[in-house]
Amino acid sequence: KDLEEWSSLLLKDGESEEANAAIESARRLLELETKSYKKTTCLPSSIAARKAQLQSSAYSSWVKARENDDFASFAPSLQQCFDLAKE
Repeated sequence: KDLEEWSSLLLKDGESEEANAAIESARRLLELETKSYKKTTCLPSSIAARKAQLQSSAYSSWVKARENDDFASFAPSLQQCFDLAKE
């Protein structure tokens, strides 16, 4: 079932405000999980692996650059992150 089908099953007229709030929370959680699932499964594994490696090395570069107050040393890593995001 898709998000709309699940949402329609959750929504019922005449429910109490508490029930409506719980239903809305469940709907939002389902929406977020669907988005997360699509994001995870739609990314090719080769790009996902490169992204994970790049995030790790970029974070290390950021920590060092921050300690040394030297943004220029982090700029290449940041550019690589942007370039990968465009793919």
